[in-house]
Order: sequence, then C-alpha cells, then structure tokens
Amino acid sequence: MSDERIAELKNFQTTDYTDCPIQRANQLREFRPKYPADGKYRSSKEAVYMYLDTDVLMWLKESVPEYDAKANDILRKAMQESN
Repeated sequence: MSDERIAELKNFQTTDYTDCPIQRANQLREFRPKYPADGKYRSSKEAVYMYLDTDVLMWLKESVPEYDAKANDILRKAMQESN
C-alpha cells in the first residue's frame, strides 16, 4: 500500500451514520448478554472427537484462527433457537 493511501486512510473522517440505527432507551433496556445467566451455560469446556465434512472444516478454519470457538458459537446459537 502506498504512503499516500495510508495517509488518506489515517485522515479519513466521516459524519455519515445512516447505516447505524439510533438506539432508543427502551431498545437498550432489551439488550441481553450473548450467553444468558440462566444456569444453562457452563464456562467449562470438554474435549470431543467428531467427524465433520471436509468442506465444513475448511470453511471454519478459513474464517477465523479459533475455529473451534466459532463452531461452539454456531452450535450454541442452534441450541438456543431450538428451544
């Protein structure tokens, strides 16, 4: 990247927040933590051995370095949505 482009990016300023919706007080009160403190979530981890399709594993590994944490988040979301 050129020095000019780096300087341009460092000096970039915007006042266009049209893609950021304004959060009202009642909406802010409705925010909940990612993992509710209802006793269903345990912070302990357990090692498991499972078979995944190669393309699924490659997608996970390419998306983030901590692909096991991402897999856990995906499974947790599916679990919460199934209830």
